Amino acid sequence: MYKEVVRALETGILPQIGLIAFVVAFVCVVVYAFTLSAARRRAFAALPFDDGVPVAPGASNGHAENGHAAASADPAADGRPTA
Repeated sequence: MYKEVVRALETGILPQIGLIAFVVAFVCVVVYAFTLSAARRRAFAALPFDDGVPVAPGASNGHAENGHAAASADPAADGRPTA
């Protein structure tokens, strides 16, 4: 039943226009990626790790020296109910 409905639709040239638009956009993205400078590629590669907060060398990251999480100042942060 659905096949007859889909066959009866008169979409005209829209699928071809969509395919051409996709191919043009894909080619543009590929050309842009290959024309990037090495410095720009390195900057883009570091984006997933850059949260925008500068970290000073030797700054504490919230973990104790032994690798375990440091104690929280909030007593309810560990999930235990407080009295």
